[in-house]
Amino acid sequence: MAQSDKIEQRTEDFIKAYEKLKGEAKFKNNKELIDILGIKSQSTISEILAKRQNIQPEQWKKFKEHFGYNVARETENSEIDYKGQPGAIVNNDYLVKRRAQKNSVQPFLAPLVPFKAQAGYVKAEDQSVFIDALEKYALPPGVNPQGAVWRWWEIEGTSMMPVFKSGQTILTSQVPFEDWAQIRNFYVYVIVTETRVLVKRLFAKSPDQWVLISENEKEYPQKLLPVQEVKELWVFRRKLVDDAPPSKMFKIKV
Repeated sequence: MAQSDKIEQRTEDFIKAYEKLKGEAKFKNNKELIDILGIKSQSTISEILAKRQNIQPEQWKKFKEHFGYNVARETENSEIDYKGQPGAIVNNDYLVKRRAQKNSVQPFLAPLVPFKAQAGYVKAEDQSVFIDALEKYALPPGVNPQGAVWRWWEIEGTSMMPVFKSGQTILTSQVPFEDWAQIRNFYVYVIVTETRVLVKRLFAKSPDQWVLISENEKEYPQKLLPVQEVKELWVFRRKLVDDAPPSKMFKIKV
């Protein structure tokens, strides 16, 4: 999904409608909602609700048509009508709180998905709740947080040695589903499927199949992955180097 530096009004309207609908139990969880909106991943909804990504016009249209919403935005106290019924007036306190949150200066934090939590990440029915529970860390200097969805991941295993060591942390940005047809061959990606999280280099053998490539090919041969099994795709951006050089003795010559 395309992202934007500026949060658009339809995204604000969607968030208000989402909160109202969820409070009325009109849908069970975000997993149900992604089918309605035609979104590939639950994390996309999480990023929209966190105002780090805009909902696209077609997705907003599907949401309104499915739930019969008519959004009026003539004043700050916008009314949201549900299937022709009188709308609920948004509380002034709510608007003040929202405005304060938008105007506050806070460091941009990205969630870290540690190895032990990756199985839960894959299976989470309501991913927004799961992600909110994860620890969050600032982006490194020189990384502009605007216009992308960011995620930290912990590496586990030896398949990507020596480039990545087990226990290291890498930073990634999400690849929108619409851009999967233009992945860069041999780049490092984090691939989230229905059952696991993988860190591999990718090669697009065809529109329907990717080749998974490990750095340690002697122990981990190449494998084919059907694209239809992929839920999320994240491209590698940075890695944290956590090993300091060992101490060393020198002969003093001056």
